Amino acid sequence: MRIETTELRCTTGGSFKQYTVKVAVDDSAGRASVIISYGRIGAKQNTYTKVQDVTERKAQEEAQRLIDTKLRKGYLHTRPGPKVSKWLVQHDESVPAAPASQPPALNFGLAGLLSSRRKSFSVQI
Repeated sequence: MRIETTELRCTTGGSFKQYTVKVAVDDSAGRASVIISYGRIGAKQNTYTKVQDVTERKAQEEAQRLIDTKLRKGYLHTRPGPKVSKWLVQHDESVPAAPASQPPALNFGLAGLLSSRRKSFSVQI
């Protein structure tokens, strides 16, 4: 049996959802099934079989239709792997990497913000 997995995640607008589409193909019988798993990332996933005992082509078409629907709703492709914390998923793409020749700057609080943006400021009352 051969299984092809596509994992999608949605972390926009306060969402933290995962949607997995698996196409299980029995090469000896030439039949396939589409298995769906969905739910909150890191939680137990709900699983059901969308189509069962169809040709591999029909299963691939159904899987692609489901994936396209989720992509239109804002889900993004991801790799299946270990559980990832919510903080890492939300901040991974938004934090730029520091150049290799320069250590990352650590600015904390208002003083760090001001020193990285402007050298001086004034307060008007």
